[in-house]
Amino acid sequence: MKARIGIAVVAALSGASLVYTSQGDAPPDLTAYIAEIKRDMMSEDARSALRMIAGIRVGQTDLKYSNGSSGDRYSRSYRSTTCPRPGADPDAVAEWHAALGERVEEEVERLRAFADSDSSGFVSTTEGRTFRRLVEFGYLVKQIIQVEGRSIEAVSAAAGLTAEEAGQQLQEFDELASRMADNGLRPLPDVRDP
Repeated sequence: MKARIGIAVVAALSGASLVYTSQGDAPPDLTAYIAEIKRDMMSEDARSALRMIAGIRVGQTDLKYSNGSSGDRYSRSYRSTTCPRPGADPDAVAEWHAALGERVEEEVERLRAFADSDSSGFVSTTEGRTFRRLVEFGYLVKQIIQVEGRSIEAVSAAAGLTAEEAGQQLQEFDELASRMADNGLRPLPDVRDP
């Protein structure tokens, strides 16, 4: 019964979008949303994923991993590095934030080609999430291997992956980092075991 209801809802939504498309009377917010996705050539979620990585790369956001008392599993935390000092000139702060925002957007554009894994020109939600997951995995590897001096086995446990899965992700990350460096982008962390 639930499956039939789900199919009916999807069919109704699909039909509604066809009506909007054929009659041109889509709500203004839907029209604006679709125009934004077309302009950006990426889904909203993909843009968010690329902005997060861009923010880390330009210094707007600090990514840390910690394992606290939970054993081998690590948790991710993000911290803004853009809090102005108390009493700072509001105009200078606004100018500084605008410049930082431009740097983030420029980095998003540089990262686009590396997130677009099928080279279609459009970054899908899946591609954006995969890219972010892979880059964040690289930072986790750096933390565990280079900072803490532990092994790839510790990375597996920290990420909740099998040794084979961790090895595969490490290989994918290394390939991504190499492609980025080969194309003139500031490289991602070098995560090879020292």
